[in-house]
Amino acid sequence: MPAPRTHSFLRENIVPLALASLLIICGTNTQAGSAVTEQTSLELILRQLDAIDRIALSSAALPIKDGARYAFDYPRFTAEIELIRDGIKAYQAPARAQPRHPPELTGHYLRQADRQP
Repeated sequence: MPAPRTHSFLRENIVPLALASLLIICGTNTQAGSAVTEQTSLELILRQLDAIDRIALSSAALPIKDGARYAFDYPRFTAEIELIRDGIKAYQAPARAQPRHPPELTGHYLRQADRQP
């Protein structure tokens, strides 16, 4: 009996799921220490984003499995990581007092597998 598509999707996208889990775990750990300042938390988030970006870039270089119909859209993912990074840096050192309207993240990282990264 063939495995359901959900299990296949999870197996093929384990790296992005592991990255998201890492962010969640690290985020809850920073809340545990009461001496942690917002600035320290933001610096930690920026370092984690840098690590995720490096992992995503190396994962993007991996070959797409033969016969795979879909692949993870690493270029879009890394572009959105950059948007998040820019938003944090803009908050840390605002250039102006007026509210800004940042671009929205898509959160959709599925693409056709026939397009090479």
